[in-house]
Amino acid sequence: MGDSNNIIIFPTLRDSLKEIERESYEAIQELDYETALHKLNYLLSHQYCSYDIHVSKLICHIKLNDLAEAEKFCESLVIDSNDPYYYDYLEYYIMILYEREKYAYLIELIDREEQEGKIPGKSKKKFRDIYRLAYQMNLLRSDELMREFKISIKEENHQRQWYIINKWNELNAEPPELLFTILKEPKIHPMIKTLIIESLRKMNINKTVEVEKFGDNIKVQLDSLPIVEDHPTFKHILNLLLDTEQENPTLFLLIKDLLYQFNYIQYPHMYTEEEMNNIANALLLIASENLALDNKKQEVNSNIKNYKNMIQLCNEMYLNISLH
Repeated sequence: MGDSNNIIIFPTLRDSLKEIERESYEAIQELDYETALHKLNYLLSHQYCSYDIHVSKLICHIKLNDLAEAEKFCESLVIDSNDPYYYDYLEYYIMILYEREKYAYLIELIDREEQEGKIPGKSKKKFRDIYRLAYQMNLLRSDELMREFKISIKEENHQRQWYIINKWNELNAEPPELLFTILKEPKIHPMIKTLIIESLRKMNINKTVEVEKFGDNIKVQLDSLPIVEDHPTFKHILNLLLDTEQENPTLFLLIKDLLYQFNYIQYPHMYTEEEMNNIANALLLIASENLALDNKKQEVNSNIKNYKNMIQLCNEMYLNISLH
């Protein structure tokens, strides 16, 4: 049994805690993990801790199939890489991540540890073996998601496509050719295309792709493409409406939301100076109407009306997927 230490406590309390520690180990031997966990948590709440107590708590969570709590507790144990038991805790953490199918994070974690070059000899092979398994499982999961994605395309299930691409993003896997080719397919929802572009640009892929949006075909260099909020269209139109922030902060926040949704659907489309002025006026008109504000002074021409309709369409398209 490891030494339990952290704070100075009264001898009577220390004796009581030692007895509870002994009882917790007995409960584990009797496979009564809930009782053991309750006692171990009581010890830790009094800062009475040791390697044995930490590992016993992990074992209880694992035996009770509460891997989320096991992961959370293990995260707190691997914060300090100078802890003498760091790599013992790390082995548990890696095992828990594998069981929870967090393969991408597991791969990233082992990569980072190997770069540090401090992994003890007894753990190197074990980590490398788990790494290979996680890598293979990640590939299998990526292939499985792409098969589901193809089915969702045939079914024109946009909400399902959104869910699948977001799940695929968690894998940090090599992008299949499918994700590049469908960017120019008119039947793919423009919001799904933006999500895919975001995913690809995060990987710093040095590639020019063709993107179809509303009948227009745009060629973009992925690794030099700004994010939606940094796109020139978004930034310029927002600057045109900055005065609104001082006059009516609520109105400005609504405009900003509408602009983001519009730009997310249209991304990475660029607009001329005149077009951006019309879009800014259309945004102000929509936001004012939504807040029931009097905006009679604003001149509304046919171009502003057209952009108003376009913005409202984009808003509907955005919310139709993001709210599901």
